[in-house]
Amino acid sequence: MKKQKLLACLTALCMTVTAFAPIAQPVQAQTDVETAEASSTLNVIPKPSEYTMNEGTFTLGADAEIAVIAEDDGAAAELTNTGEYIAEVFRVSTGYELPVVEKTEPENGDITLRLNPDGGYAEQAYAIDVTTDQVIIEAGAPVGIFYGVQTLRQMLPADIESEELVSGTAWTIPCAQIADEPEYGLRSMMLDVTRHFFTVDQVKRQLDMLSQYKINTLHMHMSDDQGWRLEIKGEMYGESLDKLRTIGAQTSCNTNGIRAGQYTQEEFKEIVAYANERYIQIVPEFDMPSHAWAALVSLSFLNSTEDGRPPANGYDNTRPYEGWDVGFNSLECRNEKTYEFIDEVFRQVSEISPSKYIHIGGDEAHVTSHDDYVYFMNRVTEIAKKYGKTPIGWQNYDTAVEDPEGTVTQFWSTGNAKFEEGINYVVSPADHAYMDMKYDSDCPYGLEWATHNPVDDSYNWDPTDYGSKDQIVGVETCLFTETIATDEALDYMIYPRVLGHAEIGWTAKEDRSWDEYKTRLATHDERLELQGIGYKRDAMIWYNPVNFRMPMDEGSGTTIDAASGPYSGTMNGGVSWTEGKYGTALHLDGTSGYIDIGAPDVQDEWTIGMWVNREAAEGNNAALISGTQGELKIEQYKDTKKVGVTKYGEVDAAFDYELPEGEWVHLTFTGNSEGVNLYVNGEYSGHLDVVMNGPASRIGANSASGLADMGYMKGSADDLQIYNSVLSEEEIAEMMEDPYGFGEEAYWTMNEGEGETITDESGQNTGTLTNVGWGEGQEGSALQFSGEGYVDLGYRDAIGDWTIGMWVKAGDTVGTNAVLVSSSVSEIKLDQWNKTGKVGITEAGVADYTFDYSAPKGEWVHLTFVGDSNGTTLYVNGEEQDHLDATIDGPMYRLGASSGSSITGYLNGSLDDVRFYTRALSADEVAEIAQVPTDDETASEAAIAALQTMVDKAVALGSDDEALNAAIANAQAVLAKEAPTATEVVTALLDLSEAMQALNTDESTDALRADVQATIDFINENILNDVEGLRPGKVQALRDAVQAAQDVVNDPDATADALKAANKAMSKAAQELWEIVTKAELEALIEAANGYLDGDYTAESLEALQAAITAAQAVAINDDATTAEVTEAITNLSNAIAGLAEEAGVDKSALAYEIELVNEMLANIDNYVPSSVEGLADKLASAQQVYDDANAAQDAVDAATQALREARLSARTKADVSALEEIIAYANSLDLSGYSRASVAALNQAIAQNKLLLSDPEVSQDKVDAAVTEIQNAIDALELVSETAGSTTADSTNTAAASTMGMMAALMAAASTAAAMAYRRKRS
Repeated sequence: MKKQKLLACLTALCMTVTAFAPIAQPVQAQTDVETAEASSTLNVIPKPSEYTMNEGTFTLGADAEIAVIAEDDGAAAELTNTGEYIAEVFRVSTGYELPVVEKTEPENGDITLRLNPDGGYAEQAYAIDVTTDQVIIEAGAPVGIFYGVQTLRQMLPADIESEELVSGTAWTIPCAQIADEPEYGLRSMMLDVTRHFFTVDQVKRQLDMLSQYKINTLHMHMSDDQGWRLEIKGEMYGESLDKLRTIGAQTSCNTNGIRAGQYTQEEFKEIVAYANERYIQIVPEFDMPSHAWAALVSLSFLNSTEDGRPPANGYDNTRPYEGWDVGFNSLECRNEKTYEFIDEVFRQVSEISPSKYIHIGGDEAHVTSHDDYVYFMNRVTEIAKKYGKTPIGWQNYDTAVEDPEGTVTQFWSTGNAKFEEGINYVVSPADHAYMDMKYDSDCPYGLEWATHNPVDDSYNWDPTDYGSKDQIVGVETCLFTETIATDEALDYMIYPRVLGHAEIGWTAKEDRSWDEYKTRLATHDERLELQGIGYKRDAMIWYNPVNFRMPMDEGSGTTIDAASGPYSGTMNGGVSWTEGKYGTALHLDGTSGYIDIGAPDVQDEWTIGMWVNREAAEGNNAALISGTQGELKIEQYKDTKKVGVTKYGEVDAAFDYELPEGEWVHLTFTGNSEGVNLYVNGEYSGHLDVVMNGPASRIGANSASGLADMGYMKGSADDLQIYNSVLSEEEIAEMMEDPYGFGEEAYWTMNEGEGETITDESGQNTGTLTNVGWGEGQEGSALQFSGEGYVDLGYRDAIGDWTIGMWVKAGDTVGTNAVLVSSSVSEIKLDQWNKTGKVGITEAGVADYTFDYSAPKGEWVHLTFVGDSNGTTLYVNGEEQDHLDATIDGPMYRLGASSGSSITGYLNGSLDDVRFYTRALSADEVAEIAQVPTDDETASEAAIAALQTMVDKAVALGSDDEALNAAIANAQAVLAKEAPTATEVVTALLDLSEAMQALNTDESTDALRADVQATIDFINENILNDVEGLRPGKVQALRDAVQAAQDVVNDPDATADALKAANKAMSKAAQELWEIVTKAELEALIEAANGYLDGDYTAESLEALQAAITAAQAVAINDDATTAEVTEAITNLSNAIAGLAEEAGVDKSALAYEIELVNEMLANIDNYVPSSVEGLADKLASAQQVYDDANAAQDAVDAATQALREARLSARTKADVSALEEIIAYANSLDLSGYSRASVAALNQAIAQNKLLLSDPEVSQDKVDAAVTEIQNAIDALELVSETAGSTTADSTNTAAASTMGMMAALMAAASTAAAMAYRRKRS
């Protein structure tokens, strides 16, 4: 029935679209972006009830408007608010204006929000029609429009959620028709703000996310044992209700830190208003009669005890609770003051909470008798209804409420529990819907009392599993926060599970499927990330490819790390370090050794490779690497001696290859749907028809349980590599290479200009920067070392022949020496040890050697070092400078400092164009890599002849034009030089050409075309034929200008203006090739600006300064920057410095509040245990000193506040000893002459021992209560002695004591019962 209704709405919408849409031109897509193809699926969550995907897409353009169509002014205003809401989201990422305007009919190019109250829509229903021309969202009520907007939001590319302007994205929406409405009217999430408090902004952040997935209720758990979180004004019975703040809101659960606080009523109204703007209602909960400790310890009138405190029952009854226990307390159910208090709370809440619901708790009332519980819940129900609220109570409420009409019970049972008849329910089964349950045993947050709750289990349930659908008001997912104290923890536990709960509440059971849902869910990762949500990236949704390499070169310790990838290995049993194929390796003893990696099996296609050195072993089964499904073996089961593959429980298969003993062999296995292949030393060896996942969990033994043989491997393993694809034979051969080698050469241009890494020209080798900056290089950018940084390349030393070359600009040496490049055994230095000022080399622990050369400071020089068996040679600017007979290994691990455990030899200077070779270059090769710049070359004869021809042509014109004659004179001066440079000739010719064209007044296009073609030919022949040494960006700009000019020349319809413009553009581009731009002023200003970043300025002005610095640095290192760009960067940076605003003053309000509270405590110091307040006065004095310090920083104020708060909360009130005094007095008043000597002695001993407690100021309430119990037990144990016929009979009943002590015994029994019934709550 619902689907027929939705289809009718959709049909009506399509008909109205046809009626309203005028004939118009299609919206033009942006020309600078790629147009997305129409999607064949709709990845929207929750899944819409009905939808049809059509061909094509609608592209949101820069001129689009968000149109609002509604006949009623109030409704139009509400739709306008929704339009502005979504426009604000879209404007940020698109950069479009997207004005929200009222219209009477849809227009092409727009997103139209149209209210149609007569369209037959349910209250929350909506329909969407997306065509290539326009988008129309229609609903019968504004809330439906809001939900339609959220669906449309998810139909756009994920980049729409970016908080920065996005370029290069086409804002396309697939053409579709959607008709949608929810399965359940109430779709809720519960957030516990008592066990840990969350601020207004933190709650708003979650409201933003929940609204996107059509959650329409936030249930806020506002009171519990750990805190009372809403301001209640006024006083009752002479007691300020603000004590619910000053006492009841001052702490929280202590797991993962205290997060205390309370919302003022204004803050709560702010949350309500923010939620209502997103069509979310806030349902406040005040949990009772149990879970009331925070209220009970705050307000004395709630307790009928003499001291106004709740029965301790082993808990500190002076402050809210910080642990997890539940059910150990109760409001007094027969005390009218209790109901007067609840009435006042509900009265105030009803004035600021517009929701029809109020949650009254009712769970885990373990110390409340059944009759009291029933009486209490019905009284509170009536109070809620008095204020027009529908009460909701946790389960047990359903069996207690006498008139369930107008009430709702929250179902949280697990397993196969079912609804009670005649009760309405909000459904939240703990084993599916409690998001505080851990995902799995490794989850860093949450509890496990109900179950683990992985993402699939949180989706695979339905409310009707527990009873009839007509009893279901809605669904809710709950988050209790015992262990959750931060936004990070909130995000991790809520997302992505809440998306599934949203779909359960919205989408019909028959339309939901886990396999289909998880495909849609996988597309929401980028949306969540762009909005800063730190969700759990669950492997069942987002399969993380297993790609990593473990070179095993640590050489010590018990952990091996991956050089790439997220995994690490742990050595177990008989595993030790040994010499490897490259560097070090792991040796396994064949009896107990293995390495746990813990990586998941590699699914589908995979490649696994490792160097192996097998040793003779007694066993007949040896695993190389194992996983959950199977293992790869260097010796297959049953003494086959062959390399093999095992799939647990199915097959043991062997290749026709036996691994030799005592030599390194590289084994590579590849797997796919056809089976497993083996490669030995990079060459194909065989195939097995075994289809299995790639094992990646354990090296050297099997990882399956229950196997008779662990398959311990004996031998050594080195350089494990695992990839989630089948590598080619060429790639498999490359796997054999040294992981810390780079082949024959590596070359770093250092032209990244920014960032924390450098990458060589091959793209394979990277270096990591530590405290190293960027600056202008010999060409492009360079690394700037300031005497405290270095760059780790991580390569092994080059043994034998090697070459290392680089451009160097030296600064003043910091320390005693300056290292260019180092390893653990050798170094090349710019300034040899002890500040010799000479370039040198060092063999660690052996000797320091010095070349007869000092690098000049402040200028670029090219240094090349060549090592071979004859020693080490230094080349300077490509020419041999000096030779040393000393030989060292070529150091290739670190730039700019030593590589030892204690880093020294920091370089001060710049490095550019670093090159490593694993061979000794020849002198000619060294000169080639040096490429020392030379002066501008002399112009060619052809260029000089071309300029002379142009001069002759210009002179022949006989013009008196000043510009032309000036250009002629300049050209003639160039020609008069003995050896004019190429730059001089080209510039003169282009200037002359431009002046001649400007003189052309007859607009003869033929003549102009010939001139332009002549310029094109000249540039191609004399400039672009040899661009070595010119700036690449400027060269490309000239090429582009020449091509554009040629297109104009080839156009028969080209105008004179077009030809002139083309020629001018070529001239400008050619001249800019040699433009000399000075950046000294800009670089000095950048250095000065950096000094302001540590100042006390506002975050906004510092952010603007940092942006200006970043932009200026980009210009400073840009070889192709023009003078105009440099000038603009200087101006912008100067303006940013001028715009710095001083930071606001220090906030001391929290410290003042703590000082006030502690002063009150000290005024009543006799009420506290002395040791618990020892030093409190000193801490107060220290805090007061900070408060009085006008120059105190915010950090100091915050620290003083925290210290004083902790001291205050540590204070413990003295125990109440009145009951002990009374029972001792009573015991002393007894006539004990008629009782047995032993029982009297026991009583006297109990009195004597416990009487000492009366004078102990440190005694705890627990000890006092135990003393009362001990004396009472001794009284009860008195044995009455009677003499009959010469015999003595002990009467086991002390009737006198029992009758006199009846009331006291009852009290003690109640106390012990309360303690015994403090059971774990439903969440523990």
